[in-house]
Amino acid sequence: MFTFNKTLWLKKIKKSDWYFGVPEIIKELSVLHDENRSKYEEEKEKIYDFFEEQLQKGNIALGNSGENLDVE
Repeated sequence: MFTFNKTLWLKKIKKSDWYFGVPEIIKELSVLHDENRSKYEEEKEKIYDFFEEQLQKGNIALGNSGENLDVE
């Protein structure tokens, strides 16, 4: 059963390609959603809280130059 690994992700978010691991979290959460809804909600909150906290602390590697890829 999926459990968010905070220690692993604290290491991953320091690297510029950390976001490549996000689809795996989404996949695991999707499976958990179907298997155990309460555990899914618990893990989802851990993940959201983790990323929110790390963004506020400035611990996530974010690009600071290059094209504005958000412009449509």
